[in-house]
Amino acid sequence: MTTYISLLRGVNVGGKNRVKMDVLTAMYESMGFSRVRAYIQSGNVLFDSADMDTGRLQREIEGKMMSVLGLDLRVLIRTRDELRDVIGRNPFGQEFNDRLYIAFLSAAMENPPMDALNKLKDEREQFVISGKEIFIYYYNGAGRTKFSNAALEKKLGAVSTMRNWNTVNQLAAMSGE
Repeated sequence: MTTYISLLRGVNVGGKNRVKMDVLTAMYESMGFSRVRAYIQSGNVLFDSADMDTGRLQREIEGKMMSVLGLDLRVLIRTRDELRDVIGRNPFGQEFNDRLYIAFLSAAMENPPMDALNKLKDEREQFVISGKEIFIYYYNGAGRTKFSNAALEKKLGAVSTMRNWNTVNQLAAMSGE
C-alpha cells in the first residue's frame, strides 16, 4: 500500500466549491481507499491505495467528485515520499517559513516562461521552480500579490494548487502516522 496526499484545486472554505471534509472522506472510502483522512477545510485528503498509477487515481477521484458532488475540480496527487522530498528541497531554509507557499503543479516545467513569471511578482517576492513545485516567498503575504495561483496557471498552462508551508509539513507528518 502506498500513502497518497491528494490536493484538490479550487476547494474553498466558504462560497463556491465548498465541500465538507466528512463528505469528501466518505467519498474516498466509497472508492475503496483505506486510512482516509482529511486535513483542514481546503481539500487535502490522505489515503492509502495499492494502485500505483497516480494518473488513474487522479482521474477516478475527479470523476467521482463530478458524479457524487457535482463539482468539476482538479486533483493533484503526491506520494508520502514525494511530499517529504518537496520539504527537503525547500530552497529558502527556515528563514521565510511564515510566508512560504508551495505551488504544486500538474507537470514539471521544461522551459518555464521566466520573464513572464518575473513580471507578475513584486520585487521583494521570490520564487524557485523545482520539479513539479514552485516555492514562493510572499513578502506581503499571499493575499496581496499578482503572483497568484490563477496567474501561474495562465502563464504555465498547467494545473496548480497552493499550500502554505505549515500545511505541507502537517500533511507530511500525517502521512507518516
